[in-house]
Amino acid sequence: MKLLALNTLVPQIMRAKYQLAISVLPIGLMLGSILPLMIFSSWLQGRFGIPADSAVRDHPDGSAWIAIFLVAMIVLMLLGYALGWVANAAISRVVFGWSPEKIRAVYLRSELPVHWMKGDEAASSSADTRAMSEWESQRQVGALRFIATRGVLAYGGWMLLAMHVAPTLVKGQGFTMTDTLPKIAIWACAGAIFGALMWFGSESSYHKLKQRREPS
Repeated sequence: MKLLALNTLVPQIMRAKYQLAISVLPIGLMLGSILPLMIFSSWLQGRFGIPADSAVRDHPDGSAWIAIFLVAMIVLMLLGYALGWVANAAISRVVFGWSPEKIRAVYLRSELPVHWMKGDEAASSSADTRAMSEWESQRQVGALRFIATRGVLAYGGWMLLAMHVAPTLVKGQGFTMTDTLPKIAIWACAGAIFGALMWFGSESSYHKLKQRREPS
């Protein structure tokens, strides 16, 4: 098994309330990284001498600004996600009184408590077995459809709303094709990357579990 934070198979067999409970902080802090990112982007725009009301891509240093912005976005989002899992472990220890060994088992080895797993057969089926079965069902849609729905639409769509649509509405500005289309392209690509990482991560975990269970 691997870190629960990076495990894309096991969380799929969890009861909804537990999956939601352990996802709130990682996802919330990851999305919360938008605030420091916006502050950083404004500061960076000033450092490059880019007027606030002008298109970044039209500035001579626009490409450099975009490259630095994307790197900062990835770093801050990953940091927020990681801090969320650290907070989960701390809450489990301080609030629920989990032992250090139980925390390591759940968060470092993805060994879920039985009552976290959904279905009547949770007590008689291992997390590995059920995770493999769940992924075998989901992977039938194919890589492209999975990446398009879970990555481009789900992740990219929400990030487009949070990073472009919402700030534009808050500022009382209008939407233009020249400004909106590049943002759609950026978040569609980011979503595709996110979806691809989920797909190949799940495939890798699935094949490792399958090989481990095959008789030698």
